[in-house]
Amino acid sequence: RLYREAHEASPQEAGPLSGLAEAAYAQGRYEEAAAAFREALARTPKDPAVIEGLAKSLISKGSYDEARTLLEAAAKNAPNGSLLNKLGVARDLSGDGQGAQAAYRAALALDPQNLSTRNNLALSLAISGRHQQAVAEMEQVAADPRAGGRYGAPLAFVSGLAGPLAAVERLTGAVDAPEKARLKAQYDR
Repeated sequence: RLYREAHEASPQEAGPLSGLAEAAYAQGRYEEAAAAFREALARTPKDPAVIEGLAKSLISKGSYDEARTLLEAAAKNAPNGSLLNKLGVARDLSGDGQGAQAAYRAALALDPQNLSTRNNLALSLAISGRHQQAVAEMEQVAADPRAGGRYGAPLAFVSGLAGPLAAVERLTGAVDAPEKARLKAQYDR
């Protein structure tokens, strides 16, 4: 109500629209959030918070390609770690794992300590079949003192995708072809 009143009092201001959009997003009303963020973006076309708000609304309502297009344009103008992380998510969800991983790595180059981005990179690697890299990345995330136990489930997921063959390869270095075939057959059952 407060943001609506502020918007009615100053309809040309982007701030109240962003507030309305964030409130709608928090309540799971992603269409409404996207519409309000679009209005705010029309008033402040280069505001990274508005761009990211619109992108997260689009991603949440399943408009991955639209979010990707928006974020790619914004990343060319003023890249930042948060924006590039969201671009990675949009790319992953639209089926471009390699592009997603490039975006996550670019985000980490700007903010190497961001656990959320590193987590997203690990998940993207796992989904694209690069299990050993994914597990190694996720182990670093989970071991970070700032993680506070929040990344145990993603580590279990990534490790589960890697399966017993990846664990054996990690522990022993190389597995010969017959043993690899036997373990794969056992895992596939």
